[in-house]
Amino acid sequence: NTHGYDKHVNEDLQSTLDQLFLTNASLAPGRMKGDEEKYDFSLNVKYKGFTLDGRYVDREKDMPVGWNLALNEKSDSFMKDYYLNLSYEKTLWEKLDLFGKVYRTHNHTRFDAQQFPPGAAQLTPWGPVIMRNGVTERLSYKNNRTGFEIQATYRMNESNTVLAGITYEKMKQYDVKRQANYFFTPFPIVIVPLLSIRDLTHIQNHNRSAKRNLKAFFIEDIWDITDNVRLTVGLRYDDFSDFGSEVSPRVGLVWEFIEGYDLKLLYANAFRAPSFAERYDSRYGNRDLDPEEVDTYEVSIGAEL
Repeated sequence: NTHGYDKHVNEDLQSTLDQLFLTNASLAPGRMKGDEEKYDFSLNVKYKGFTLDGRYVDREKDMPVGWNLALNEKSDSFMKDYYLNLSYEKTLWEKLDLFGKVYRTHNHTRFDAQQFPPGAAQLTPWGPVIMRNGVTERLSYKNNRTGFEIQATYRMNESNTVLAGITYEKMKQYDVKRQANYFFTPFPIVIVPLLSIRDLTHIQNHNRSAKRNLKAFFIEDIWDITDNVRLTVGLRYDDFSDFGSEVSPRVGLVWEFIEGYDLKLLYANAFRAPSFAERYDSRYGNRDLDPEEVDTYEVSIGAEL
């Protein structure tokens, strides 16, 4: 539990808007709000080859200045998260290890946002309008992720080890809701005001329900070419139900050129799938987004002294 950083603010965005519209709505000079309360529970249980671990977090936090950089009377975020992992690890025989896990994560997020304080003027299609109750909005959504992974490690000989596995995951976004006292328009600074807060979930929502399935396969070979040279080569294939597949290679070469000193040459290709918010947000989303890709090249020299 903390009161956070309550910095004093002389002027905010609403101060500028007050000068423009000849209003007096700004709460500046004033202080930011930073109260936060969080409950955090975790569990880890091991029995023979089984491991059960989980965590639950319940968090309520003030937004210091709101979404539009204006001091406000009350803007809060509420988040509830949990995850559960059950894994099992076993050596089947001398050269083969097996690892498997099933997992479940859940997130419930809600934002209560006063974007502008009472008395603020807003641009509408018919000109500036005074919002006597301010500009307020409540957004909420839930996300689930459920899946499993199986991984096998096989030591072919003293110098060569192969690791391979599969992953399957189901992702779901649901209970997407929006309540507000305005309609947004294609123009970011223009709104259509309402007399009170209304449930706009089925009229003008901020996002949408969505599903995504993931199937993945990965393999990696670790080969000690000589006593002082190790080559690692890996490949991962991901197939997403909503935007296609990606192949991600990686390779690394480690050379201990003097005892205790090594040279590393690394290359990897990776990607990040667009989130549901990035694809389906009503105002800022883009359904045609492709995964964000990155190629990394690294050279390093290390020493153990």
